Amino acid sequence: MPAGITRFFVVASSAERARAVAAEVARRAPGSATALTLAADVAFILGDDAAKASALLDRAREIVDDDDGRVTLASHLLGIGRAAQALELVEGVLLDTPEDDDAEAIRAEALALAHTRGAGDDPPGPCPCWSGRDWEDCCAPAERAALERFNDRRALEGLGAALEVLLAREPLVAERVARDVGEWLADDDEDDELAELVTMAIEHAWLMDDEDDDADEEPQDPLDGSAPLALLARDPATSAAHAAAARRWLSHGRYGLWQVADPRPAPGVWVTEISTGVRHYAALAPDHLAPLGRWSVMLGPLVAVDGTWRSAGAVVALRPSEADEAADTLERMASEIREALTGGRIARRPARSGAAPPYGVLLAGREAESAEVMRLASSIAGNALPLLVAEVRDQRNAGPRLCNTDGDRLCVVSAHLGVDDPAATARRLASHADVEEDDGVLVWWGRPLDTLERATMLAEVRAQHGEVSEQDGPQRWLRGRIHQRDGGFEVEVNSRDRFERLLEIFRELGAEPRISRKLVFDPAEDLPALRRGPLFPAAASRESNAAWCEHWPDTPLPALGGRTPRQAARRERDQPPLEALLRELEHDADLMARRGLEVPDIGGLRRALQMPAEAWMG
Repeated sequence: MPAGITRFFVVASSAERARAVAAEVARRAPGSATALTLAADVAFILGDDAAKASALLDRAREIVDDDDGRVTLASHLLGIGRAAQALELVEGVLLDTPEDDDAEAIRAEALALAHTRGAGDDPPGPCPCWSGRDWEDCCAPAERAALERFNDRRALEGLGAALEVLLAREPLVAERVARDVGEWLADDDEDDELAELVTMAIEHAWLMDDEDDDADEEPQDPLDGSAPLALLARDPATSAAHAAAARRWLSHGRYGLWQVADPRPAPGVWVTEISTGVRHYAALAPDHLAPLGRWSVMLGPLVAVDGTWRSAGAVVALRPSEADEAADTLERMASEIREALTGGRIARRPARSGAAPPYGVLLAGREAESAEVMRLASSIAGNALPLLVAEVRDQRNAGPRLCNTDGDRLCVVSAHLGVDDPAATARRLASHADVEEDDGVLVWWGRPLDTLERATMLAEVRAQHGEVSEQDGPQRWLRGRIHQRDGGFEVEVNSRDRFERLLEIFRELGAEPRISRKLVFDPAEDLPALRRGPLFPAAASRESNAAWCEHWPDTPLPALGGRTPRQAARRERDQPPLEALLRELEHDADLMARRGLEVPDIGGLRRALQMPAEAWMG
């Protein structure tokens, strides 16, 4: 009987009813695990007798003999704080069935409890197993051992070493692995950025059967196939431990896009595959955790060779929007496969404003796909890894598009314009609505700063230089400067489009400009490739960040179809893209805060918009 059933009876009816049910179960099934656990619940919840409850659960531990019973009993043990005994029960279940959701949840909670106990400065005191001894002298060693097993990657790493021995002994298999890896990397250059992909390619090749095999049909069971891991598992020279690990990798290896809502391990992290909704409590390698911010997504495999889901040799860390694009690619591939199998056209969910749907956000409230669907999705993701990594690299290497405040591609244009009557033309320019004369120089102004831009910039200036007076009237972006010189005008603007617009202004004023000299400098040709930066201004001061947070909710944003975040928060259909945008901000803020930089208070934004992250976490 599940833990908490007695508490349900107490809440739904009465303590007397709960006691009556426990007595009836004891009468009908005396000494059974169900009767003992229910009696333990009554003793603990209604009688506040933890020692009696603990003794009853110990009796149940002696007789429980099936996995369902072990998981249920583990939940009762955890309910009274006995993490070590709960872990002992569920670890055996997860060794053969790491997909067991209930066992995984109990293990995660028990490990977190053990982790918290061990991290405290003060000893917890009496042991929660009610032995009468201190925790340090009783269950502490078992809890620490469970934590060490959870973080121990030796079984995974030892399997790789065993495969290297096999490949050295089997040159034809080694040649096949090399061929598979070469096909993965055929379109890539040799550079340091390929290290992750090379490792992924090798590990993927371990799972691939020989395409030249003469067998009439593919084996139903991957353990019977010709994949290097299957050969290792069947090889008489393989140790029992390595053979078991190879079998488990084949059975419990899953490729995907694993979202990490919170990358701080305690001791593990919950990860959710954003294409299928499948969720696992994983022990990620420290170097895989390091680049992850809040809502990062880990592209690559999770494997459970010892009952614990672990990241394998290499992964690629994606920001939330990159992961949504990758998930959209996988969805298109899956649709093409379904169309090929069914002969019909599959309708796909339309993207919003040309962008991929926010798959990571839409996980909220979604049921996880079945094990069969997850295996198919894993196969598609595994084979698509080279494409996905290449798309991410191309997107990152392209960098942000350098634009001016009019949205034009940035480049510096310097030119000399000749006109028939420079003095008259200068007077007409000075009378133009967008041009002002400033100490003999004609200044061409652009659009006014919006409220967010003005408040943020003013706060930054005040933080750097102290109190400054704010000018009356709208403040505008500078488009260019025009100097009267050499019988004409020297002009400098920062885009070709602006240069053409300035020529049009001259023509509108009755002056036909003649270009006698023109120089164009494109910074994109000389600057190193730029990576995408944070979605908020990387301000140096707390004041400018506060000003940004104050005005951002009321700023129209293209990502929200021109609506403001506050407007989007009020409309149910606009909330998913707003949540996706907030996650991008949290991701960037998390990584910047780790580097000791000042960042905006994204939690404060969520409160102001009434968009709690918990509402979107399923």
